[in-house]
Amino acid sequence: MPLLYNIVNNTYKKMTSQKVYDIFSLPLLSDVEKNFKRFSKENVDLQDYINFGLDMSEPLTGVPSKNFNRIQKQFTGFDFAKDFE
Repeated sequence: MPLLYNIVNNTYKKMTSQKVYDIFSLPLLSDVEKNFKRFSKENVDLQDYINFGLDMSEPLTGVPSKNFNRIQKQFTGFDFAKDFE
């Protein structure tokens, strides 16, 4: 029931003009929510598409692809999403 609790709690916060940070506090659902927030902004760039693909591939394949992306950035200093454009 944590999903129902989060929906009711955040609806209450919205109605009382309090800040709502994450609607879902469950890891998989919060990743999906963050991806949809990224695509709701005015200019979506390559980084957003890469992050979306990596976030969606982790639970489907079980491969920690976001970790590979982070480690690659640390060792090479090259960010495919930012430096490729």
